[in-house]
Amino acid sequence: MQFYQLFMFLHIACVIVWLGSGVTLLILGRAAVARKDKAAIVSVASRDVATLTRIFGPAALGALLCGLAMTWIAWDFQTLWILIGLAGFAVSAVYGAAVIRQASNRLSSAIRKYGPESTLASAEAQRLLVIGRFDTIVLAVIVADMVFKPDPESVPTLLLMAVALVIGGFMTWRGAQSVAASLPHR
Repeated sequence: MQFYQLFMFLHIACVIVWLGSGVTLLILGRAAVARKDKAAIVSVASRDVATLTRIFGPAALGALLCGLAMTWIAWDFQTLWILIGLAGFAVSAVYGAAVIRQASNRLSSAIRKYGPESTLASAEAQRLLVIGRFDTIVLAVIVADMVFKPDPESVPTLLLMAVALVIGGFMTWRGAQSVAASLPHR
């Protein structure tokens, strides 16, 4: 076995865990919201916070390190699809550290002050779940980038990936605004 194949296996395994965990949380959150089950909504979103630190972080770091190793072995850091993948990783990391962490902190605060069954905790949990969608979209675009490996002439693929990000970002923003409008005044 060559090191490249080992790093590729580990890279793909980490991405599966990273993206799969995000998709699973979205499905569980969507189901809880559809049932209008406040306790389940808060529970799923609270698990999201724990999952971010215990699963997402190490899986993301593993995907990055193995991707960097593969690039060092067989590619070059000036290849467009590699640059797009690195940019996507950076967007996901910054978005997680800034936006998702802030929403997580608001949820934790609402749970501490008003309890997990409160309307405010449920609304903050819904907002966190909506905000988390964008990160999953970013990860899906990174996977598409890795599979299709677009070059500068791959205009349709690049446009499709950009459109997915713009629409995903808009829908996330719109969903977060809708949830924020429903928040009870404190």
